[in-house]
Amino acid sequence: MHRNKTAKLMVMKRNLPITPIVLMRATVAQSYAVFWKNIESNLVEVVSRNTVIDTTPMVSTTTTITPPIIMESKPSPPPRSVDSIYQGCSDTKLCFGSPEGCIQKADCQGIVTVFVAGDEYTFEVQATGSPKYVAAALSMDSKMGDDSAMECVQNNGRITLHASWTYPRTEPYVNRNDSPQNILTPLASSFVDGKLYCRFRRDTVSTVKGITFDLANKQYNLMIVAGSTMKDENRVGFHDKVYVATGSPMALSVVGTAAGPSKLLLKLHGCFMVAAWIGSASLGILLARYFRQTWVGKRFGGKDIWFAYHRIFMVATWLFTIIGFILILIEVGGYATTGDNPHAITGLVTVILCFIQPIVATIFLAVYLQKAELPNWTVYILAAFVAFHVIMHLILSLTVCVADGRITKGRVNVFPMKDMMGHTRQASAIDRDADAPYSSFRKLLLGVYAPIIVILAIVVICLVALAPIVQTYNNVSEVLNNAVANNGTNK
Repeated sequence: MHRNKTAKLMVMKRNLPITPIVLMRATVAQSYAVFWKNIESNLVEVVSRNTVIDTTPMVSTTTTITPPIIMESKPSPPPRSVDSIYQGCSDTKLCFGSPEGCIQKADCQGIVTVFVAGDEYTFEVQATGSPKYVAAALSMDSKMGDDSAMECVQNNGRITLHASWTYPRTEPYVNRNDSPQNILTPLASSFVDGKLYCRFRRDTVSTVKGITFDLANKQYNLMIVAGSTMKDENRVGFHDKVYVATGSPMALSVVGTAAGPSKLLLKLHGCFMVAAWIGSASLGILLARYFRQTWVGKRFGGKDIWFAYHRIFMVATWLFTIIGFILILIEVGGYATTGDNPHAITGLVTVILCFIQPIVATIFLAVYLQKAELPNWTVYILAAFVAFHVIMHLILSLTVCVADGRITKGRVNVFPMKDMMGHTRQASAIDRDADAPYSSFRKLLLGVYAPIIVILAIVVICLVALAPIVQTYNNVSEVLNNAVANNGTNK
């Protein structure tokens, strides 16, 4: 009896139209990092509207739930909150900050914004690093001096707003008494997590030191400066944290991000000075000090080899120094010192006493110049240069001492500096006819010294030309980290 029912059922199913059977799989997420995949449904028969449905029970399948999968990479951290001062920089207000490109990343060391609503001009200033003051200024050019400044000053948590006037490289440098204070109206201020912030309104038209500042109808260079000290209760100190101005005058009603000035001349100055005093001067001095009795009998341009190349390197040193000095004079608009850093003073000594100036100290001081934007670890590269230079001099000096013990008393292999400055002496026949002992070893040392010095000079030149290189490195690191995080998320 059981067999007949089965056969009858099979005959009935042959008369039915063929319909597809669907198995569904799903993925269910519990959290960002934990989820289940390949959860299967029961078999589902898909039929059309006119299909006769067979009510014969289907064979059921067993569904197994796979254990949760833990992602190997951690989820990306939530985006950090952005200071309100950066909101609207692309569409509602004018923004200018330092260093270059910081506004897009919302991490400026100093920033000024201008929001225009009708005839009202609202300014915001902010600086990081626990400054004593942050100030914005309206200037006729990109240089400090003869500017109407607006100071946001904090003292033991108390924040005050002041208008002041700046003077170009002369005392008192900045003075609040020369500017009316009622042209500014404070709106908000804060000092949180080392960030000093002020928001205030400035009169559309004001007169300071006999000069009319018309924000609606005139264009100005916008400056942002910040410093860590005060000269006294009424004067801010040197802007050792931030100092930058827009590259050209602009209307304050413009919306978007303002561009800073070109740094081409500043970078060229640094590159020429490095090429002069790390590159060519080092080689020229070494040749004159230790190689006067090497390549004897060989000439270049009618002169002994050592002297020909010594002269080439020292002329290059002088030429690069003069070019670098002219470039920086053009950049700053004349000779000027920079706060407490004596780089400008020692640099002037470099030009006046071109061949006997203290080259190392001057280059070291340049690392800490605000405008140079060099990473602090540049000092270690310069220290490596000094150490290598000294070690080579010691080795060559020892070589000379050993050589002097093996030659006759009348033969001289090393010369005092007075001989290299133009005093003549009579060379013996041995001097003219043969290389001094250990000449091959000295040539080997020169072969090691020259390329290393060139490489060090190129590295420092690249740091100067690509500054701020730390910012570039951070940008690249951020891109790589985002790429790694995205790759882990997509697994």
